[in-house]
Amino acid sequence: MHSYLSKEQRESYLRELFYSSFSDRRASVATRNEEIRSLGKHLKKLYDLIEIGKGLSSDAETSLKEIIKIRTKGRPGFYETKMMVDYKKVLLLRGQREDMEINLREQQCFQCIHNKKTPLAILRGDDWYWGTKQQLRCGEIIADTLGGLDPVFGVVLYPAGGRTELANPHNKQLRITGKEKEEIDAILYHTATHDACGYLNEYHQIGPGYNYLGTMLTVFPTCVPQSGRLAALMFWKKLINEPDTPYEY
Repeated sequence: MHSYLSKEQRESYLRELFYSSFSDRRASVATRNEEIRSLGKHLKKLYDLIEIGKGLSSDAETSLKEIIKIRTKGRPGFYETKMMVDYKKVLLLRGQREDMEINLREQQCFQCIHNKKTPLAILRGDDWYWGTKQQLRCGEIIADTLGGLDPVFGVVLYPAGGRTELANPHNKQLRITGKEKEEIDAILYHTATHDACGYLNEYHQIGPGYNYLGTMLTVFPTCVPQSGRLAALMFWKKLINEPDTPYEY
């Protein structure tokens, strides 16, 4: 989601995401437990290989093919080729991100000293979050903004994006329905979008930042994580409470 979009265009994009993949009304991400476990395992392995500079190794290729097999289920044949091309773009984007961070560290100026980025959170290998719908929600926004890539490649760039215990399927305390579920869903959608837009702004210098709706009803600048939170939650709650799926979706 780019910063040059108007408030109305940003809301329209998020509405489309909500009805096409975010919500359970028409989910386009892996939801079955076996798919989540398999996708998570291969995503973790691919991420680890990229981290140690082996993103083009035979092991990375094997993991990538397994990920593609899961993601191309029910899709047109050309999507496999697209994902192979997407992966090369991801390696390029990651290299550019590293170069930018090195350049910023080398700049000896007051602004750089006081605008240090928060290090990206790291997921453990056994973290329940790998391969979940919530992880793919955040990955989808990152991937869309960086050139219409598949959501898994947004995950590879920022695996911890959108993570919250509210999304943990193993948390038995969160077996709830009704209004409480609506509240939690709004937080989940906001967290995924918030983390994606914050990451894009900080690490790729694109996107609107944490105030992703561009609301004026906030006291914080968009580089501050608390920026625009109330307006964003109200936006998601309104979407969740729409009684019927609009005909255009």
